[in-house]
Amino acid sequence: MQVQAESHRGQKYFVDIEGVAEVREIFLHPRVSAGERPRWTTPDPDGVREMLCGEFDFSRDRIDAALAKFGDARAHTKQRTLDVFP
Repeated sequence: MQVQAESHRGQKYFVDIEGVAEVREIFLHPRVSAGERPRWTTPDPDGVREMLCGEFDFSRDRIDAALAKFGDARAHTKQRTLDVFP
């Protein structure tokens, strides 16, 4: 069954109400694993190039330029702690 809804911009659209309950349940109670916490490490430039250029056909020159900017920015910053904020 579908019902008509309206967006905040006044656009009208139809919503499948059978699927709404399932989406709401997934949103409110997502499946999560108690696995390992993510570790933040320095990115692997060769791996980034391989993935973006090899798998997604990005321009190697643009990726190299972005990696250089990222490396420069990373070298000049350090992570702040919460106690430095007012």
